[in-house]
Amino acid sequence: MARYPDVSIDMVLNDRTVDLIEEGFDVAVRIGHLADSTLIARRIAPIRFALCAAPSYLQCHGEPRRPADLARHNCLELSYRQTGTEWHFTGPDGIKESVRVSGRLKVNNPQVLHTAALNGDGVEFDPTFIVGADIAAGRLVVLLPDYTLIETDLSVVY
Repeated sequence: MARYPDVSIDMVLNDRTVDLIEEGFDVAVRIGHLADSTLIARRIAPIRFALCAAPSYLQCHGEPRRPADLARHNCLELSYRQTGTEWHFTGPDGIKESVRVSGRLKVNNPQVLHTAALNGDGVEFDPTFIVGADIAAGRLVVLLPDYTLIETDLSVVY
């Protein structure tokens, strides 16, 4: 705002995909692979993900050793995740593996999932920009460290 004093901003924060034209937005920030459309997209940065849980959760439920083990864990679900309830991994041998997960909490906001994970309520699959500080501080433990998780993009569309 200091750089462009003649520009006014009316910022709307939500986690659903808005229809820019129908709803009158000039620009949106999106995470994920973008569907073909008439909109122009500019990639800003890659988004990396981490699979993690609080030490208290792992004490009670054990630590998964392979993706299939997640089927017996309380996996915290993000309701608008592009992959739905199927989480995708690439093993150390390069073989791709998917597992259908379920859990007792499903919400449309990753911060709520993050808070639940910190409280020991389940396994979290979220971007590193959300979980990174808590992993570094030991409040969350990275699970399946030998497996690579999906990567996606942060983009601006207009």
